[in-house]
Amino acid sequence: MDSKFISLNDLAKMSEEEIKNLATNSYSVGQKFDGSYEDDSEIKIDKSVPIPIKKLGRPTTKPWKSIAIRMDVGDSVLLKTRNDASIMLGAINSIEGCRGVQRTIGKGQIRVWKVKRNDSV
Repeated sequence: MDSKFISLNDLAKMSEEEIKNLATNSYSVGQKFDGSYEDDSEIKIDKSVPIPIKKLGRPTTKPWKSIAIRMDVGDSVLLKTRNDASIMLGAINSIEGCRGVQRTIGKGQIRVWKVKRNDSV
């Protein structure tokens, strides 16, 4: 066999002696690399690398919530991204009796107001 890859079908046709020789010839059985690696010697096995804590859910609103708490009803903040505006709205909406209202003011400018929950805007 010329290739370093042996399909499972080829493996089934081999004798026991041929199968034992596979380990010494570094053949892959059933799978092969996709071309990113020449062979498995290029892949380094690392030991004792800690697994980072998985980040779950939406970004924290903690810094935004402190701003929302300091705002009085009727106050607003000018933000640069829709993502920031969305997080700020969530922070304001989490305050009992309040809700956030957002409006796009200009390119790259979104203003978010803190209003009473039952106010119509």
